[in-house]
Amino acid sequence: LAGAPVPAVASLASGAAPQPAWARERLAVVDGAPWHSPVRQEELLRLLADLRSRHPLTLLDVGNDLAEAAQAALRRCDQVVLVTTASQDAVEATRIALSRVHQADPFRLGTVVVALTSLHPRQYRHTARRLRLALGPGSARLVPVPYDPALATGHPLDLARARAGTREAYLRIAGLIAEPGESEAWFSRPDRVRAAR
Repeated sequence: LAGAPVPAVASLASGAAPQPAWARERLAVVDGAPWHSPVRQEELLRLLADLRSRHPLTLLDVGNDLAEAAQAALRRCDQVVLVTTASQDAVEATRIALSRVHQADPFRLGTVVVALTSLHPRQYRHTARRLRLALGPGSARLVPVPYDPALATGHPLDLARARAGTREAYLRIAGLIAEPGESEAWFSRPDRVRAAR
């Protein structure tokens, strides 16, 4: 995204790097902690609090990190977007990831957005059907992102070069993040529901 190496979580948390790198002057980017040197929970949460105070939107990619810091961040996030690929193990991988979300916060399951990305032109429709069946009636929050040659190259993301279907899928994901909808309101934590009334 930034086109060059960016400061890591540990550098920012310790003060060694003053601020994140900027991509296209609008997106601040921080690199994650390497597997051999994980970030401590306190450092990550302090950095997230700092980033949230300075930026209107913070995205954190925890991947398959099961460390305490990643779990703590998952418990404190406002929205979860689970990204999976249209592969043979997509259904099982999604189930495992959703169980991890459930462990962190069972009230959040109804608002999870599942983005199904395709690495092959004919791959995602079959996997999307399997996922909808496996996830049940609440799978309306499943958003298939069709194969797009503009994204398959691994070059920096430029949505202006993406196909209309790809842009529409990303807009749908953004819409579900910004406005979860009335049907998911009962999944909110009880204290949030009371505060809203």
